[in-house]
Amino acid sequence: MIIDADILAELCNFYQYSLTEQDYLFFAVRGSLPEAVLHGDFVEATKLKAYQTIRRTRVNYKTARCTIGLWDVKNSKLALFPGSTVPSKKYLFTHASSIATFNILCPGRYELRRGVHPRNEHGFQRHEAFLMDGYGLVEIPPVERLTHTVRFDWSQSVYTVVLAGDNLHAARTEPRQDQPDLAGSIMLKMNYSSSGCMTILGQPKEYVRSNRTYTAWNGWQTFVDLVNEVGADKKNFTFLLFTFSDFENKNQTSSGSLIRYGSQGPEVVQIQQKLTSIIRLSTGLPYYTGPINSLFSGHTAMSYVVFQEDYSNGKIAPEIQTCKFLSSTKHFHAS
Repeated sequence: MIIDADILAELCNFYQYSLTEQDYLFFAVRGSLPEAVLHGDFVEATKLKAYQTIRRTRVNYKTARCTIGLWDVKNSKLALFPGSTVPSKKYLFTHASSIATFNILCPGRYELRRGVHPRNEHGFQRHEAFLMDGYGLVEIPPVERLTHTVRFDWSQSVYTVVLAGDNLHAARTEPRQDQPDLAGSIMLKMNYSSSGCMTILGQPKEYVRSNRTYTAWNGWQTFVDLVNEVGADKKNFTFLLFTFSDFENKNQTSSGSLIRYGSQGPEVVQIQQKLTSIIRLSTGLPYYTGPINSLFSGHTAMSYVVFQEDYSNGKIAPEIQTCKFLSSTKHFHAS
């Protein structure tokens, strides 16, 4: 699958993500890897180019199965890095306390800032990273701890809006000293460190255990160096999370656009107005009581989730087809 700036812009238009005054963006494609990486060439994918190629992969919550990208909007170029946008089952098993706070970030538009991960000053291997301070829409399936791993109960997943804290940081993966320098196949088999954060394969240079700090396997350090090169003075970055299916279905727009977390525009106003007009029986208050600001995030998104919980028979979707939503709620009388 070829991706380029035009395709990304088309998807942003479809999901109503604002690109006003954006020069560099981060993005991710869940369920994919750069084609070059799958052929063992970590270097080629990380070059800023007019177009890149990705291939569908099955997310397994064990090894890297996502693509993280840097989008140079001004010059219409992309660089890609192998990583993950979901929690690691091994990490959750070995860090049992993290099960209480883990999450799976839903596709959408989010904001990151430069900072240090982990935030705790006594945390393991603190390094320069990109932090999510705001709210996000997440999926949380119940977790069963087994003998050697954990298992998700997808049938009982819940959606909620929380301060997810899903930072973008290093996966803390590194080949052994005796392994090849260009260890593509080895890196793709390694477990990553995450309870829900986005990660890029590799190590911060200060923690590399060998003398190969800037070698081909270290996607994380290559990513940080590239960000510092093209956006040295930039402190805040928009992060767009897609799925591979988004690229496959990008031409199927006959039913109109979809609203996801971070969407902004007149369709969101319609959703806010509808949720303002419907009274929740258990509270006697409207589902939405915030400002009509055209932004599907925070209180708006949570109001929609609560409404879905009350009326969807458990079939909650993390995105909205506006026409369908308005049609299905037309029998609700205005308050």
